[in-house]
Amino acid sequence: MSVLKTALAAPSRMRGIFRYLLQAPKQCENRGKLTSLLSPDKLSEGRNKGAEHPMFDAALRESIKCGLLIEEKEDIAINFNLTEEARHPQTGDKLLPDTLAKLFFASDNEDEGDFGRLIAWYLAQDIYNAPGTWEEVEQLVAEQGVDESLDLKLSSNSLFGQVADWMCYLGFAWSHA
Repeated sequence: MSVLKTALAAPSRMRGIFRYLLQAPKQCENRGKLTSLLSPDKLSEGRNKGAEHPMFDAALRESIKCGLLIEEKEDIAINFNLTEEARHPQTGDKLLPDTLAKLFFASDNEDEGDFGRLIAWYLAQDIYNAPGTWEEVEQLVAEQGVDESLDLKLSSNSLFGQVADWMCYLGFAWSHA
């Protein structure tokens, strides 16, 4: 599953975890402490015991899966294989959209292939008449006969919101009123 299809793995949540770790000693933190700091129990009151921190857990899982972060035993750390600039406390946050784009679209990351194809398709549309709702996306995809190659089985408006959030965060698009 990709960040595209993991609605709770929003750019702001992944960025929040990364920003905290940029400033943490050795850019590493105990998973339990990281969870309690960034997703306090008070935010999870009334939820099922098995999913106490779903937003945090989804963002952390996708951050690890794409290679932004690593997990060793009970610790979460910034991946030491990232460039020095990407790990630097002064430049890492600014470079995060570029870092994530490189990680998402690396040749060995098969999970984000659907996301890459959807971005490419969207950018190939008429800039003056780009689809602005999920219904418009579905209609164009059907008209163009590309539904098979785009694999849009998760047909929902929330998916379009996720696509829009990630495209804007990564710098592939912008939104306006």
